Amino acid sequence: MFRLQDQNTSALNLLLQAMYLYKELGAQKELAHTLSLIGDLNRCIDQHEDALKYLNAGLELAIKNDYQKDQTFCYSSIGGTYQAMKEYEKANASYEKGLNIALAAKDTMRIIDFYYSIGDLFLDQNKLDKAIEYLSEGIRLCIIHKDRYYLAYCRIGLSRAYLKLKKYDKSIEEGLTAYKISEEMKVYGLCSEASEILYQAYSAKQDYANAFRHLKITKDNADSSI
Repeated sequence: MFRLQDQNTSALNLLLQAMYLYKELGAQKELAHTLSLIGDLNRCIDQHEDALKYLNAGLELAIKNDYQKDQTFCYSSIGGTYQAMKEYEKANASYEKGLNIALAAKDTMRIIDFYYSIGDLFLDQNKLDKAIEYLSEGIRLCIIHKDRYYLAYCRIGLSRAYLKLKKYDKSIEEGLTAYKISEEMKVYGLCSEASEILYQAYSAKQDYANAFRHLKITKDNADSSI
């Protein structure tokens, strides 16, 4: 509840209290999970050093006790932290470790998460063919497993990749699909991301009527997501 309300300080305080309690009780599984949540929350508020400190502590416990779900969660969040720090090799190494565990465990949700994350990482590095490869595989799995949330994310990523390649029609096609999915889910932050890319793609095509229409949609959805 606190995280959904973006009350980060309250959430962090509660998690720290839980961490100390689980340490006293010797509850290893709960402690590993709580450490990973503390780390991930720090990642969300761009406290990278604290994020890595707690995530690595949680990962160490998860590996020691073979808590595979906590391992993949930590590898995903560690990868995201390094990606935000532009330490791309470390980010990729973390994502790949997590993906291998998720594949072995047949953890579909995490497999999709890692395909999206690796695709997004390649996007950040302008390795666009690799980005398209991973994002397309993410889309394939999302369609099979009916994961509309990550489907929107992956299609937004593809739209951005095609925009960078100056394949504007493909960018618009993926962006419109992503926007439709996001709008149906009422996830206005994703609507805003999709419409921002559509604004750029239509502008590049000098289709200014559609460009400015999507600029307004971007602003409206950004306001709705606050």
